[in-house]
Amino acid sequence: MRSALIACLLSIGLAACQDPNSAADSDAVAASESSEESSEQNEDPVMQISADHSRAMKAPPREIEFQCPTEPFAGVFVSRIVDKNLQWMRYGGGHEHGYLSLEALVYVGDKIAFIMETENTWAFDPDAPADYRDPETNSEATVDTEVQERYYYYQDGNLIESLYKKAVAHSRKGEAIESEIKHTRNKPHPYPEKHAKALARARALLAAWQADEIDSQWCGPGI
Repeated sequence: MRSALIACLLSIGLAACQDPNSAADSDAVAASESSEESSEQNEDPVMQISADHSRAMKAPPREIEFQCPTEPFAGVFVSRIVDKNLQWMRYGGGHEHGYLSLEALVYVGDKIAFIMETENTWAFDPDAPADYRDPETNSEATVDTEVQERYYYYQDGNLIESLYKKAVAHSRKGEAIESEIKHTRNKPHPYPEKHAKALARARALLAAWQADEIDSQWCGPGI
């Protein structure tokens, strides 16, 4: 809006001392600036968040390994700082039957723009023959399940899009969960209201990071 007003004032002011042909040129410049401003305002915020996420992933990572002394939970906290306006954080850890992680993109003013939560679990395959053993590892058949939930925000807390995908891999079929989840398409989240708890966890993680509470004995954000 500010650039459009400036262009307008310049156009009016210069018209008094320019010839009629140059006045038409001023109108064209003002129209071009107005069009560019409108394009910026209408830019897809999800695409902007995705671009900022890619930029954040190019920043050097800092890692803190942790082992909770009171629970069977261990993992790594990773942070990337582009500048004061753009930061990224992620924590992930394993437990007896799987793995979970949370990552978030943070703008200036501690405004969270993006959250991704991942949960990976495994169980013995209930449909496998009782005497089945993997020919290479001699282990029992298992079923791996991974769920990814993505939330995009505008102005810190206003949800603009939520996505969901889930994949399952059976070891006796030679399936790998990494490949299955990679080739699974995102779809609209069936329960977008779940974002509220994810946002609370992300804010708790951010607070712990800023307070230097994440150390070798950290037990997670606790939410």
